[in-house]
Amino acid sequence: MALGRKSKLQILSVYFICVAFAILLWLLTMLGKSYSTEISVPIEFTNLPQNKIVSSELPTAIKVGVSGRGFNLIKLQVDFAKNDITFNIDELLHGGRSNRVHISQQDLRERISMQLTPSLSVTTINPESIDFTLEEIASKEVPVKLDCNISFNKLYTQKGDIKIEPKSVTIKGAHESIDSIEYITTEPLIKKELNSSIQQEINLVPTHNVAYSTDKVKVEIDAEQTTEAERNAIINVINLPSNVRMALFPESAKLTYKVGLSRYEESLKDNIHIVVDYNDTKDGRSFLNIKATETPSYIENLTITPQRVEYIIE
Repeated sequence: MALGRKSKLQILSVYFICVAFAILLWLLTMLGKSYSTEISVPIEFTNLPQNKIVSSELPTAIKVGVSGRGFNLIKLQVDFAKNDITFNIDELLHGGRSNRVHISQQDLRERISMQLTPSLSVTTINPESIDFTLEEIASKEVPVKLDCNISFNKLYTQKGDIKIEPKSVTIKGAHESIDSIEYITTEPLIKKELNSSIQQEINLVPTHNVAYSTDKVKVEIDAEQTTEAERNAIINVINLPSNVRMALFPESAKLTYKVGLSRYEESLKDNIHIVVDYNDTKDGRSFLNIKATETPSYIENLTITPQRVEYIIE
């Protein structure tokens, strides 16, 4: 039994060796034939003048049709994957006498052919040429706009204004690229149920072909505990004709609101304007609804008691 198993293993080993050898011969035969294929050739542009910028997006690669033997085509793809074709912009500008750069199909073909073996030939190039224009760099200062969605825990509120540092950035680019830019926006800042102050760096949303003096800003949001405040306010009448008098019952209302501890005393002195509208009497209603027309921005959840009043017109 042992000899039989050994014989079978030897037969299998010989079989797999023959299969592998056949596959190798097939590969060698196939790779020795001529083929046509398209490869992506990476390109790079160097030595851009410091006071100029490219007005359009530069290509990072070109498609090249190549024909030749399979062995050479595989080697070529490996070579281009490691090495790109470099164009010196300063040399292409011919000493700075022109702002327009033109790389012809012949120029591209020559640069590519330098890296080809004699057995390979270029059949097609896409794009057939590369053209771009350089412009003088322009700059201006624009404000930073914070994109935020924040909410506070019911026992907390925002203390003071949100601080952004820096508040503005200098942008640089071609005139046509920066002329229409009025501000730069941050990436979204989302915070829910805040119960403490935060400090965080946020990236600015990039703009194509425009450089920023900084790519991020520091945002500071202060939080503080809240308290409930109460006060009375006189009810005013709007749109009242000069020859008409109106008596309200009651003449004042109680205001209840939420305010940060640091601004509690201030809220008791700041004006909160509540009114009823004389024009609402024209439909014969016996009550007028009270509404607030002026409230400080730092108070929340304002409640008016009562919500409506009776009146008499004289």
